[in-house]
Amino acid sequence: MKNIKRGRLPAQLTTLAMLAVLTACAAQPLAKPSQDVANKAAAPAATLPPAADLAFSDFYKMPIGAYGLEPTPRLLSLQGQRVRIRGLMVHDDEPMPGFFMLAPVRVGLGEHADGPADDLPASTVFVRLPKELDTHNTAYVASPVEVTGVLDIGGKTEPDGRVSYVRLQLDSMDAAITAAAVPKPSAHGS
Repeated sequence: MKNIKRGRLPAQLTTLAMLAVLTACAAQPLAKPSQDVANKAAAPAATLPPAADLAFSDFYKMPIGAYGLEPTPRLLSLQGQRVRIRGLMVHDDEPMPGFFMLAPVRVGLGEHADGPADDLPASTVFVRLPKELDTHNTAYVASPVEVTGVLDIGGKTEPDGRVSYVRLQLDSMDAAITAAAVPKPSAHGS
């Protein structure tokens, strides 16, 4: 215990608990998440199929060609499937309830005054919380997290005005993640 800095132990334990809980990503463009995606994410954990591992490098063909970003066949093949992805939570000064973003690199978003003019990589995953927590914000975790859920791909405008291409509907959140999800403050400060 001598090597642990004072005051850091709870944050380290929370981070480890978060790593043990979350999951993520990809496929054909859809106008909105399919009912099949929502149904698979809501299935009881005992009946869920194994999750395929997905890496951020599996998102787009490299090098980027004349047609811009093109999804890889692997990403497209995982549409509607359970996947697992590991990445870094995007630190947002003004998070929106119901989701958080996961990226391959550390990213911090400041005020929304500049709109979507930010440094989010194209391979950012919008991770949706389970339905029972869709009005909650998730506390930022600085260390890498691993998330598992049903992948949904295709352009969609998010509540914060950004357009997402890759989304992950979390299977569930255990007590450690639920503790990190805090209710959105009401407009009248209560």
